[in-house]
Amino acid sequence: MGNEPGSFAENTVTVRLKEIARRVLAENTFPAETAALIQRLIDEMPFAPITPLDDVGAPDEAAWQEYVKPHLGKNWRDIPWYFAEAYFYRRLMAIVRYFQHLPGCEPDPYQAQKEQGLALTRSDTHALCHRIEEWRASGLAYEIAHAQEIGRGKNPGWVELLPRFLLIALWGNQSDLSLWPAGGEDQAGDTMPALPKGSQLFLDESSYLVRHLQISELPLSRVDVLLDNASFELVCDLALVDFLLWSGLAGTVTLHVKAHPTFVSDAVEKDVLATFQFLAEDSEPASAALGARLKFALHIGRIQIRPDLFWNSALCFWEMPDILHDWFKTSGLTISKGDANYRRFLGDRHWQYTDPFAAITSYFPAPLLALRVCKSEVICGLAQGKAEELFSQDPLWRTDGQWGMIQFRVN
Repeated sequence: MGNEPGSFAENTVTVRLKEIARRVLAENTFPAETAALIQRLIDEMPFAPITPLDDVGAPDEAAWQEYVKPHLGKNWRDIPWYFAEAYFYRRLMAIVRYFQHLPGCEPDPYQAQKEQGLALTRSDTHALCHRIEEWRASGLAYEIAHAQEIGRGKNPGWVELLPRFLLIALWGNQSDLSLWPAGGEDQAGDTMPALPKGSQLFLDESSYLVRHLQISELPLSRVDVLLDNASFELVCDLALVDFLLWSGLAGTVTLHVKAHPTFVSDAVEKDVLATFQFLAEDSEPASAALGARLKFALHIGRIQIRPDLFWNSALCFWEMPDILHDWFKTSGLTISKGDANYRRFLGDRHWQYTDPFAAITSYFPAPLLALRVCKSEVICGLAQGKAEELFSQDPLWRTDGQWGMIQFRVN
């Protein structure tokens, strides 16, 4: 809840959301009426009452009226944190008339941040793509291509390479423009391919995934990826997607994206397509090669992009609509990226640190891999005493974006 003293939730609803709205005003040229409504939203937080969503004709307007009902009249501090964030970003979409697309206005109010975030990390993209090309040219890639001849028991090259690509995707999650704006003093720009300075992986269950895949029929018919941020994190995620395809681990990959902009840098379909093009047009051959492979995979259907308004909703993942639940029943593996998705899998609740991840997420019908840099207090699945050890090393380990975790469970 936003009223928990000293929590990151309290900081979000009293400070961070206001700062984000001010950046939206500074980075866009809005009509006077739109700018005034954004300023009114800023002034509301955190003590004004929650009001119904005003976005008549939007495809999710009726759903949001239901989401809001239990919280009407309460202030921003006295409502669940995830609802407050989702409601804030949905209010911004209503104010900028995203679904009506005002003439002359960029419909994505975070577009400038996304573009700057991608441009400022171009050197990191080059380094990452060069590393990928080195791996593709290595003997490990040969072992992958000739896995059947080598024999499964001989550990074909993907066994060694998969954990590397998981780390790439994991640490890319530090590129969160809602916390560290592009061009700001915290934008280090050196997050990949080496491990970020000061960052530590305190839980790594990637070996469980490797063992699961070793006894699975490969390729998995479909891997689903719940994307998080655009810009450099998306480049890192696409590197993993590319590997899953050329390694033979996945027949197809479906990228699940937000249906409209939210959380500043969360990926929507246009961000994915723009990143494909950004890579394909790059002057560095290694980056252009990655972009060309991704565009071709999209063209032949091995990559699919699936937007859904559920990802923008205020619901926990156990409240997933039947059509999505049925989709994931046929997933060979679902990869969840980022802190917000992790919170929604856990319902943004105060679990004990030792509560088992597999039990809490047992409602989800597919093997589940969570890649997450900690940016909130919601955590489970740790060994007894591990949390206390982490507190002694870094009192802010749950929220300072320096600690990562990889969790896996089969369904």
